Amino acid sequence: NFHSQVIRFLPKLSKYNCLIMPGESNRPYHELVSDSKDMIIWLHNLLDQFGPQLLYMFGDKRFVDKVNYFVVVSEYHKNVLINENGIDPDKIVVIHNAITPIENNTDRFKNIDTVKLIHMSAPERGIDIIINALPKITEDFRLNIYNSFYPDLVKLDPNIEQLLNDDRIYFYGKTPRRTVYKDLSESHILINPSIWKETFCLAQVEAMSANCLTVYNNYGSLPEVALGYGLSYTAKHEKAEDMEKHSEMFAKELNKAIKMIKDKKFDWKDQSDAVNNKFSWESFKQSWIKFHDEKL
Repeated sequence: NFHSQVIRFLPKLSKYNCLIMPGESNRPYHELVSDSKDMIIWLHNLLDQFGPQLLYMFGDKRFVDKVNYFVVVSEYHKNVLINENGIDPDKIVVIHNAITPIENNTDRFKNIDTVKLIHMSAPERGIDIIINALPKITEDFRLNIYNSFYPDLVKLDPNIEQLLNDDRIYFYGKTPRRTVYKDLSESHILINPSIWKETFCLAQVEAMSANCLTVYNNYGSLPEVALGYGLSYTAKHEKAEDMEKHSEMFAKELNKAIKMIKDKKFDWKDQSDAVNNKFSWESFKQSWIKFHDEKL
C-alpha cells in the first residue's frame, strides 16, 4: 500500500538509503555507513525486539549518525527510543500505521444468542493469560483464537490441557486474513491481554473499526491506539507470580464486557468512525507528505 498509494508523492526519498525494519537488506550495514547517502529508517519494532545483529548496528555511532530520521509508528515507540536507546528526539517522526475499514453489520448487537469473542495476536503476546483466566470467567461466551498456537500438536502441562478442554474456546491456527476479517465483523469483543510491548496494534485497531468492544491491558502503545475506547486495566507481567494477578484482572474486565454486550450497554456508534479517520490511508499518506515536505 505504501508503494502503490504514497511513494510517488515522495521524490526526495531517492536521495536516501531507505530501510524498513523488520525487513531484509542485500547490503551489509558497513556499506550503508560508508555510502555517500544518509539513511531513513522506518522502524516498526523496539530495538530490543530484534536479534543481536541489529543491537550491534545501533551500538555503532557511525551507523546511528548516518540516520537522518527514524519514522516510528506511535508516540510510545518514540518515547522508548528516546528514553531507553538514547536516540535524538529531533531525528524521530511519528507516522501511525493505517487500516482499511472493516465492513460489519451492527445488527449482531441486537439479537444475541452467544457473545462472540475473538483473539488474533501472536501466542507469546498473551495466550497464557487467556488460558489461566478461563475458570474465572463466569459469563457464557464463545472464543475463537487465530494464531500459531496449535494445542493438539504440542505436549502440554496436564493443568493447561485441562483448561483447554473448556468447550467455550476454539483454536483455528494461522488463518487467511479475509477469513479472520469475516469472523471479526461477526464478533462482539476482541480480547487483548497483552504482555508484549506493542509499538502499534493493527489487530486492536481493526477490531475497533469492526465495532468490537476491546478488552486490553494498558501496556505499550495499546492505550494510545485505543483512543479512549474499550475496557482497560493495568497489569504488570515482570515475574512469574504476576500471571495470576494479571489473569484475575483480565477476567474481571472480560466478565464486565460480556455483561455489557448481553445487556446491550455497549455504545459502538462513534468508535469505528474515530479509528477509521485517525488511521486512514489518507491520513497516513498526508503524514508522509508532511514529513517529506517539511523535513527532507
